Amino acid sequence: GHPGTEEDSLGSFIYLTPKVPKKNFTRMMDYDQKVFRFMARLETDRVEDRDRVFVVKYHLADDTVGVFEPPARNSGIVGGKFLERARLKKPDGTWYLQSDFYVGAQVVLHTHKFTLFQADEYTLALMEEECHLHPMSDIGYIHQQLGASVTPEQRAELERSLAEADPSGSGFAPYAAFHAALSAASLELQDQALITIMRAYHAQAADRAEINYKAFLQRLPGD
Repeated sequence: GHPGTEEDSLGSFIYLTPKVPKKNFTRMMDYDQKVFRFMARLETDRVEDRDRVFVVKYHLADDTVGVFEPPARNSGIVGGKFLERARLKKPDGTWYLQSDFYVGAQVVLHTHKFTLFQADEYTLALMEEECHLHPMSDIGYIHQQLGASVTPEQRAELERSLAEADPSGSGFAPYAAFHAALSAASLELQDQALITIMRAYHAQAADRAEINYKAFLQRLPGD
């Protein structure tokens, strides 16, 4: 905690003289300098605020969250610190933890509701590394879930759409075509899971990024 945080205040009541709440020093050493960074938008009824873009930073060493707003050219927004870095509680009164942050998540920080819509490469890689805390960054878990839920009809529709997007039969398709094929088969995946699949089966074509959909299909049941 930092001076003046709720934990300090509670501590001071219990011990009468303020004491520094114990930090998990092992975690702090392991996670020193490790920070999740997400681009976020504000969920608001104020039309003028809907296009504002924020960066939400989650510090793994001490579970603190900070928000800043990059300057936006030609908008009058000069940017700067939006929410001071601090340990924050969720609306249900429990503390925000590492597993609460992923692409597609909604977080309420000091009454401001944000949707996290993009993460940087470092954040995505770290979540995949620590996939026991981030199941939607675990390609094995995603396949397990799909394997238990995809019907033969959905698989057939997925194959049909992808074959249409790949007339030469190369086994590769553009990201947008893969996403559209999933939608056509009524397989609406959570944003973070979709990103994980695309990263796991990514293939760089000469002029654009594609996905090796044949390798993906081979891990679906019914192949």
